[in-house]
Amino acid sequence: MKFDIKDNFQISYIKAINIFNLNKKRKILIVDDNENLLRSLNKMLLNLFEKNQAEYEIISASDGLDILRYIIEDQFKGNLIKCVITDENMKFIKGSEAVKILSKLWKQKKIKHISFLLLLKYENDYRFSQYSDELTCEYLSKPFTINLLEMKMREIEIFDK
Repeated sequence: MKFDIKDNFQISYIKAINIFNLNKKRKILIVDDNENLLRSLNKMLLNLFEKNQAEYEIISASDGLDILRYIIEDQFKGNLIKCVITDENMKFIKGSEAVKILSKLWKQKKIKHISFLLLLKYENDYRFSQYSDELTCEYLSKPFTINLLEMKMREIEIFDK
């Protein structure tokens, strides 16, 4: 059997990539300019992760501009962000504006791995609905319970069904 250094390098490279990715947790990005809601949502998610034996790192941000920054950075870090939970009414860039920009990346198949859960002030707020065909999107009206949050996260396949 002939053994080539090039083959050995390729095998080592593949092992290194797999080890590199195994050590990284999948991430959920939560975005709201209301610190109290961010803290409450963070606690709810931690409880749901424990209940569903899911391992995610939670990243918090305060405006729509952060959504774009984190997702663009994530492209270079291994596509670890699996879900973005965002509010609509924020400073700088509103949630709907960020989603509109991201729908262009979605069409280019650069963020197909990310699901979106959009937090709406009113149940009949349909500003995001024009992107729901392009993105994996669910909606949740505020206020909401932990059970409703869990149901929506199952719908976007964050937890096993």
